[in-house]
Amino acid sequence: YLDDLPLYVSADSILYAVHESYDAMLKQMEYGALVPALERLLGYMKSELGKLEGTAKIDADLYLSVASSLLAGNLVQPTGGASSADVKALFDKAVAAQGEETLVLFDAKRHVDFSQFKPRGHYTESQSLSQYFRAMMWLGRIDFRILEPKSDGTLVFHRRQLEGAYALRTLVTDGTLKDWQRI
Repeated sequence: YLDDLPLYVSADSILYAVHESYDAMLKQMEYGALVPALERLLGYMKSELGKLEGTAKIDADLYLSVASSLLAGNLVQPTGGASSADVKALFDKAVAAQGEETLVLFDAKRHVDFSQFKPRGHYTESQSLSQYFRAMMWLGRIDFRILEPKSDGTLVFHRRQLEGAYALRTLVTDGTLKDWQRI
């Protein structure tokens, strides 16, 4: 024992151990709880699209079909009137995870940085976690902008995006609310 003194323990070594433990717990939670919850939630919401009408149904279908495709790792066909070509194009751009682009999405222009869809950290360790990462990036970064500020400070109201957000909310029912809350 005396031959090894002085013993130096850096803050970095402690933080590394804490980070590795947290990362292992997070992976376990994602595999065991979050990926299955997201699969159930998206599947149920897509199955309920028949309750909707008009452009809100189409927008909700596009949003859910791209998320479902990214989670599955292959193209999931839209079932509520969204264009298969649009779903495929967005899916392909997210999987390629390169570059920035200005798109018209839900009847409004928006800038999307597709490089953000590139899995990193522990999400590169398995196909399942990479797909989960991309799906969560889609759900987190592609929003329904009800009021959008312009460069001069004025706000633009997007009724179609309000209707799309409301449509998605109506698809989350008592049966899926627990999965939504868990995620």
